[in-house]
Amino acid sequence: MVRRDGWSFSIHGRTPMEEIELPSFLPKHESSLYRDALIASNSGKVLAGLFYLRTFIEQFARRVTGMTGRATGEEILDAYYKDLPPQHRDYMPSLREWYEKLSEAIHEAREDETLFASAKPNIERHFEIRKVFSIPEICPVGEAGTQKKTT
Repeated sequence: MVRRDGWSFSIHGRTPMEEIELPSFLPKHESSLYRDALIASNSGKVLAGLFYLRTFIEQFARRVTGMTGRATGEEILDAYYKDLPPQHRDYMPSLREWYEKLSEAIHEAREDETLFASAKPNIERHFEIRKVFSIPEICPVGEAGTQKKTT
């Protein structure tokens, strides 16, 4: 869009946001948060990217544990880890560890590009291992009292 102010003309508006293709092993329900983290980081808004990464982790864990209400991220991730198969848990990067590191940077309002760069592949590796071992995403207990599984 072109804007005129007296004899001055300037271009206003912006181009569409970049389209980022995500790995197929990331959970579909929370993928928009992960995409927004990458876009924010690529746009120079690292703190926003860190926030989106942390929110991605928390919302995934909240969904698969069925936890609602005012539980802390640490409580939600503790519940998440109790449900992971023990034989795979030790090989997976810890989402709780990354949640805590991201929280620390967010609380300090620290735009830590190094943290983002190291968190991203570890978070992806966690979900890649889930996919390789077909670890189901367990949804909250349904109204009929049965657990529903999605992949």
